[in-house]
Amino acid sequence: MPSEISDPEWVVRPVVAGDWAAIAQLAADEAQEGDHSGGLDDAWLENRRAVDCERYDAVVEAPEGVVGYCAVERHGDRPRGEYRVFAVADWRRPSRALADVLLAWCDERLAALGATRAWMREVAGDVQLLGAAEAHGFTRSTPYTVQGVEIVNLEKATFEPPS
Repeated sequence: MPSEISDPEWVVRPVVAGDWAAIAQLAADEAQEGDHSGGLDDAWLENRRAVDCERYDAVVEAPEGVVGYCAVERHGDRPRGEYRVFAVADWRRPSRALADVLLAWCDERLAALGATRAWMREVAGDVQLLGAAEAHGFTRSTPYTVQGVEIVNLEKATFEPPS
């Protein structure tokens, strides 16, 4: 059942098959704050849909459609309790509140799952998302370069649902 959140017009709900085109648009380079060019995101959408793993995902829907996507995933080769977090939104629409809503949903899932560690890999230029992740307790690694793009890892080890 959808739940109302921060902006009274936003609803967080499970992903349905018809959402994937909108999610692809959110993940497109032109909607991202940092430089996602160079092929880094080519397989992103396909991996979200096809990789066989334990996955929980949701979208944030506004009156104009899907404005954010988030997921918590655990691959079978990873230790029990360790999850990867994904969050995308159209950062041309500046709203730290949207990043907070996405990460709060992830925090709730991680707490319910009894997570012991969560991590994210993000483009260093994604300033709004990185700031929100740090506000949610993630710590940032030293930047490194992949295919000419500066990347950071973020990690978190304490999970409590938002109050």
